[in-house]
Amino acid sequence: MNAILHDIKKYKNALTASFNLLLEEILPFNSDLTNALPLALRTAELDADIYYSTDKQHVLFNFWNHSGDRRSRFYKSKGDVTDFLIPKGLRYQGPGAAISFENVKGGYLQNISVSGMRSLTLSGYIDVICEGLDIQATDGSTVIIEFGIIVSVDALNTLSAHERAFTYLLRWWNYYREHGARLEDSAQRGKANEQLELIRDRLKAVITNFSLLEKDVEQYLTDNRLILEVAFNIPPDAPFLPQQSLINYMKETYDQDLQPDLIYKDTDGNWQILDDKRSKGIVKNLGSARASATAQVDDLKTQLKYYREFFDAAEHRKAFSQETGYDIPLKPKCKGLVGYLQTDDELKAFNHTVEDYPAWIEICTYNMLCARFSNFVEHCQRI
Repeated sequence: MNAILHDIKKYKNALTASFNLLLEEILPFNSDLTNALPLALRTAELDADIYYSTDKQHVLFNFWNHSGDRRSRFYKSKGDVTDFLIPKGLRYQGPGAAISFENVKGGYLQNISVSGMRSLTLSGYIDVICEGLDIQATDGSTVIIEFGIIVSVDALNTLSAHERAFTYLLRWWNYYREHGARLEDSAQRGKANEQLELIRDRLKAVITNFSLLEKDVEQYLTDNRLILEVAFNIPPDAPFLPQQSLINYMKETYDQDLQPDLIYKDTDGNWQILDDKRSKGIVKNLGSARASATAQVDDLKTQLKYYREFFDAAEHRKAFSQETGYDIPLKPKCKGLVGYLQTDDELKAFNHTVEDYPAWIEICTYNMLCARFSNFVEHCQRI
């Protein structure tokens, strides 16, 4: 029991910390994000109370703004977690309830008032959001779950706290970006998931169609920003920073007309330079002891190194800041996107080449891009 209680508290702390960190990093770039969020989450000062059902093995994380002196509380008892919100002597009794959930993933309860009976009865695997759930006690008083997440204890092991928070925020924002309205119920969530599946399937078709030009693939990724946001932890609708001073530097220093695809601050607070190259074959000498990534991969690494070196000089950082309004630090990190691997042997040769690359750079293939987005779609279907 003590181990379970410890894990629940640890998950709550990680979940609220992830929400707060993500909101701190995203809101400066995208103040419109608040329009997509539940009212209770429009702050980077969140905490949550914990309600744990010892017999049903469900947990309610009930969120609130912790700007005051109040501390998070932990309640445990037998029964349904929403019953714990009402003092024992004021709870409605009986087996029935206004809403019954059994083995529900991705449920959404919003703006519901329950009086004259118990609010919820829950059984089996549960992963449900409650927003504006108003529960009445027998004396007529009410408690409100402004925003809460009810999950089975088992569900805490299937998705990390950071993945859960990031998935919620991106899903809410992407729906708002597409529809100009908040994602508010299970029916909308189902349609949103169908759209995500279409994007995922189209992405697979695009990256395996080698007759497409690099600009066509880049255009698809630009038109579906969510893919890059998911794969590289890019804040929703982060600005694509203008780079004229960097372009001039590349021309003057290396006599090349080059610029990275994106410079952004990720959701962990790290500035990143992202560039991609459309290449069909990025492994040479396959089947031999000398199998390795092709020169195109090393060329991408070198190109990213040139971009990074631009920020070594204080005058360059100053010029970039004047141009964009953002202060990029000395030696930002870099990410490269290149090629598609079709076999395990190709993957092994590729990994053998990039495993010795320095820590400031990550080289990904389009396979990895697709896998990360597919995982995101699965997460959306689960919560």
